[in-house]
Amino acid sequence: MSKIMRTTRASTTALFVGQRGHRKMPSALSKQLARFVRREVGVTIHAHLMRHLAAHLYLIANPGDYETVRRLLGHKNIETTIQFYDGLQTDNAYAVYDTLIGKMRADATAPRPPKPRSSTDGFDEGDLL
Repeated sequence: MSKIMRTTRASTTALFVGQRGHRKMPSALSKQLARFVRREVGVTIHAHLMRHLAAHLYLIANPGDYETVRRLLGHKNIETTIQFYDGLQTDNAYAVYDTLIGKMRADATAPRPPKPRSSTDGFDEGDLL
């Protein structure tokens, strides 16, 4: 017969909580995350790399919004964030530009509706003389 562990579940502000109701230590959470991703996806990753991935994905969806990334990552200086992630924005800039060019090309080749006929269509000024 197995023992049942009884714990008192006090309220906590921690996002990640262990089985005993206490917050998980960063190193334990990092190791668990790495094992989970390796098992499920087959990629070796760690918590710090997940921070970079989160920032990169956010900037893909919100180009140039370094202030939000700065706050998410806890950087004190916006220059730290810009220096690290600005180079990653180049690919995103090309993708946005490619989308713009594709839209412009599609608009240029799209069939145009016929122009409305005016009452003077078919008349030449010489016909009135």
